[in-house]
Amino acid sequence: MLIRLFLLLMPMLLTSCGYRKWWGISEGERKMASSSMKQLLKEDELSSEQRLLEKLTSLHYYTIIGHKNLKEFDQILEYDSIPYQNLMATKIQLDEIHSNLKAEFEEIQKSRDQKRNQSFKSNLVKFAGLSKLHLISIEDFLDLVKLKDLIPQETTVPVLKDLDEHYKMLQLITDFQIHEKNIDHLSHMIDLKFEIDEKKFAPSMNRSGNITGHEFPQKIWSLSFNGNLGPHTIDIIKQLEYLKINASFFPEALVLRSKSIESRALLTSTMELGAHPWYPRDLTKVGNLGLEKDISEAIMKTGELLKSKVQLYRLPYGAGMNTPHIRERIAQNEAIHVFWSVDALDWMPQSSKEISNRTLKLMQKSPKDSGIILFHNTSKRSSLSLSEVLNYLNKDGRKVCTIGSVIQIMNQGEPKLCH
Repeated sequence: MLIRLFLLLMPMLLTSCGYRKWWGISEGERKMASSSMKQLLKEDELSSEQRLLEKLTSLHYYTIIGHKNLKEFDQILEYDSIPYQNLMATKIQLDEIHSNLKAEFEEIQKSRDQKRNQSFKSNLVKFAGLSKLHLISIEDFLDLVKLKDLIPQETTVPVLKDLDEHYKMLQLITDFQIHEKNIDHLSHMIDLKFEIDEKKFAPSMNRSGNITGHEFPQKIWSLSFNGNLGPHTIDIIKQLEYLKINASFFPEALVLRSKSIESRALLTSTMELGAHPWYPRDLTKVGNLGLEKDISEAIMKTGELLKSKVQLYRLPYGAGMNTPHIRERIAQNEAIHVFWSVDALDWMPQSSKEISNRTLKLMQKSPKDSGIILFHNTSKRSSLSLSEVLNYLNKDGRKVCTIGSVIQIMNQGEPKLCH
């Protein structure tokens, strides 16, 4: 917009430097310039609203695509499957849109432009009012930027019948078809195959530098949490501390350094902390500078906050786990990459009961009743679903250890186990 405005005013600026001075411009010319400026500002305001609507629509489309694949995954509960790869591809897209929208909202707040601020919020309310499923699609974003009060309503749970009918309707829309093809294309680029026969672990770009949980000894589990330290992080920490369980957290480096209540609570807790990029993105798509920031710098800065060496690192979505130059970068920073063997898939809008049921079914499929469970600490549903999983872990002689403790047990054969 600024370039267009400059081109519009350039003739007048030139006249001010030549035989004619700026203050010599006629009243008509001034009114014309003022009118054009107002028109440009109006067009820019409309284009901002249009861009916001497009992002929210994409958020909605990917959420519905995610639910379709979640339904298919729950029927087979197999990680080496198209639905699970599609879910990882969907999360990549959702995280990217969330990050872009959050950055836009933070920029508006910094500008202190009340009109833009109000416009942004009112458009969120309008979009949420289109249908219950539209509201579900943006609830996590509202939580992320602490705007839940915009829509004073209890967290909604999508109804399977409504989702199926809505999905069929959306399939008739060309733009939705493009979004589906995008997920299909992206999912084929995600390599989640891994070897599970390693017994000892150390920083390396080979098998020994990657732990998944499949290698864990009998009846030993680790709870792990990814996320941006949302408002429910403290609830999760309190649940764990009450049961004297230590979990492994992989918070985004940016929010860990934010000095928020949540980051301080995590840093002062007894939980184990591993490193995560500054914000979630597919690191197979970034260059050397991006890897330096999201791996090397993230590990270093996390270590500075902990005042101790960071030994664990987790790639978002597991993307890049089998990419040599990415794994090499992690190993160079003397860290072991951490994957998972049970994914709660709690980042998708759903009931806490659905999350806990899925998690328990996946745990019960474990050959050795052991592994690494992946949760997120960004939503209320994750916090609510955790209690049933913790109750299950407290039965039948199961042990709950941090990932670092299990590595130490397996490397040194220590007989003493944690909780």
